[in-house]
Amino acid sequence: MKKQSINILGVLMILFAFAGIVSCEDPQDGTVANEASNLVLSELDITEIELDQTNTGNPVATFIWTEADFGVQTAENYKLEFSSTENFENPVVVANLTGITNITLTTTELNTAAGSVGFPPFEWNTIYARVVTFLGQQEGLASASNTISFDVYPYFNYPFTDLYFVGPACASGWNNNNNNPALFRSADNPDVFSYTGLFNADQLKILETKGAWAPQYGESGQGQLAYRPTEDDPDPAPIDDFASTSGYFTFTANVRTLEFSVAAADGSAAPLSSLSISGSAVDSPVELVQYGVSGGVFDPHIWQSSEPVSLSAGEITFTANGSQSWGGDTSFSGVATEGGNPIEILVGDEYEVWFNDLTGEYMFIPLNF
Repeated sequence: MKKQSINILGVLMILFAFAGIVSCEDPQDGTVANEASNLVLSELDITEIELDQTNTGNPVATFIWTEADFGVQTAENYKLEFSSTENFENPVVVANLTGITNITLTTTELNTAAGSVGFPPFEWNTIYARVVTFLGQQEGLASASNTISFDVYPYFNYPFTDLYFVGPACASGWNNNNNNPALFRSADNPDVFSYTGLFNADQLKILETKGAWAPQYGESGQGQLAYRPTEDDPDPAPIDDFASTSGYFTFTANVRTLEFSVAAADGSAAPLSSLSISGSAVDSPVELVQYGVSGGVFDPHIWQSSEPVSLSAGEITFTANGSQSWGGDTSFSGVATEGGNPIEILVGDEYEVWFNDLTGEYMFIPLNF
């Protein structure tokens, strides 16, 4: 008799536990909880926000909403969504929060969100915002707030990383701010960089910012890069694949997979006799110079602007040997071809300009984004 009573009690406990679990699940799974009620997103204090790229860390907008009530004792999840349309055809999730009913966005965060929505820089556009609340990881009982809107004027958000060589295998030596040569970023995959040119029989590393030793890439093993994010992290070993022989090589690296390769290249072709840029993005033609340091030429196939070039939004073409027009189809980086389309400069800034006449690769590196 005692054994039978224990079994009945166990069954009742299982039933109660099952009922408690079901009450918090999605309605498709048999929930008895109600959808959230009274979820209201407050209007912003300001309806026009012009973003200032000189103060990117400043708070710029605070979003506040009421607490959702599902009728159960559990923390509610929220996500702040932006869209370019009032019906939220393609919403962008700006933030995910649990048990918190407000968030303040910085200038950078709002500018990034505006870009994710699809808005171009330096134009006024309307953002639609709402808060969606739900229970659990499967977004059960999802319920949306009212929609508010505001106008935003974003600046340009440069989405790329630029890389530079440092070390005696290149002309700069172990000086992180000595006209270090830029690697050429693939227009098809921004994680892939290459450089075809002359290398000394020595070592090198890769920097993300001239004048700073971190972030930095070295070598962790054959064909493998080691990443050093900050100067507090261990200094990686240099890349020594050029240590035995000087000459022309193609260096290729993927900074996502941390893989690199080195292959012999043919540098015997005659370099261009001259190279300049012209077009609507520049006031007058700018002559490029062959790469080197301290006034000497290290590699005649690599061309660069001798100082930053002021470019406005517009188009640029390369003029080679005084008469040949070279262009490309992608901004910031790509491969130019003779007779190609003018290269679009999306936003005005001071730029470093690089060109490789062995490969046609080019780089326009903005200096103030």
